[in-house]
Amino acid sequence: MAGAAQTMARIDRQIRAQREHLAWRRERARALRHRSTATDSPSARLGFERWLCGGCGYLERDDGTSCPVCGETTWLDLADPQVAEWLPKEEESLRQRVPRPLTLGLGAAVALSVGWILFGTSAALPFKVLVVVAGVAAYVALQRPLAWMWYLVRPSPRPLRWRLPWPVAEPPRGRRGVVGPAVAEGALLEAPFSGRPCLAWQVSVVYDVPGDTRPPEWVLQEVEAIEFEVGGTRVQGARVVLDLGLEAFTPEELEAAGIDWRGFLRERGLDLAPEGVELYESRVTPEDEVEVIRHGSPAVYTVRRPTGEG
Repeated sequence: MAGAAQTMARIDRQIRAQREHLAWRRERARALRHRSTATDSPSARLGFERWLCGGCGYLERDDGTSCPVCGETTWLDLADPQVAEWLPKEEESLRQRVPRPLTLGLGAAVALSVGWILFGTSAALPFKVLVVVAGVAAYVALQRPLAWMWYLVRPSPRPLRWRLPWPVAEPPRGRRGVVGPAVAEGALLEAPFSGRPCLAWQVSVVYDVPGDTRPPEWVLQEVEAIEFEVGGTRVQGARVVLDLGLEAFTPEELEAAGIDWRGFLRERGLDLAPEGVELYESRVTPEDEVEVIRHGSPAVYTVRRPTGEG
C-alpha cells in the first residue's frame, strides 16, 4: 500500500495549494492584531488557545517571539473573536481575486489585438464595433479560467494552515527503521475525525469551491502525537510525521457520528462550506505494528507500515 507521502504527492500533482500576497497578509495581520489588542477580557475570548503565523500559516499554541519556520514575528490570535470573524472573510475574498499580473497581461493582449484590427486593417465599421465588443467580453470571460490555471501551475510550498515538524524531509531511500507495536508513554489522544484513541494523528483538509479562481487547495495539514515507544526506540511526539494510508471522511458522516469537524477547523481559523471540504485522517492506535525511521537533523520520526505490508 502506498504511504501517505506518496498518496499526497500524487494528489498534490492534481491539487496545488496556492497562496498569494505574503506581504499583504503580513500587513493585514499586523493591522488586525493592533486593533484587537483591546480584546483582553477572558470572557470575550473563544474557548481555546491557538495562534497563526502571519507569514507562513504555521499553527502554534502560544505567540512566541518569532515563527520557528519563517522568522515572522506577527502572530494572529485565533481565539480573538475579531480575528475569527475577519480572517475567513479575507481568505474567501482572496479565492475570488484574479492576480494583478494576469489582468494586466490579458488586458494588454486584448487591447493590442483589438487595436490592430481597428487601426491596422481596413475592415468595415460594423465589424470593428463587433471586435471591440468581443474583446471586452473575452477580457471579462477569460479572467477566472486563466486565474485558475495560473494558480494550478504555481505550486505552494505548504498549506494555508499547517503544523508539522520543521524541517521535514523524506527518509533516505532504502532506509529501514525499527519495527514493533506502538506503546504509549502517556495519556492517549483522540483522533479529530474518527474519534478513536490514538498515540498520534495527522489530518489533511482540501477545500474546493466551484466558481472561484482557485483549484482545490490544501488548507490544513497538522500532526499531533504523544511520546511512545516502538521496538525499544523512544519516539518524540513533537517530531513525528505519519506516512500511513489516508482515510477519507465526509462532513455528513462526521455530523451523523456527532463529530464537531466545524469546531475543529474554526479553532484553526477556517470556516469552510461543507460542500467544498474533503477531510482526511491517519493515526497510530495502541499496539499498531509500525515501522519508525529516525532521520534528519533535528531528528524526525517517520512512522509507516512495516516494509512489505500492503
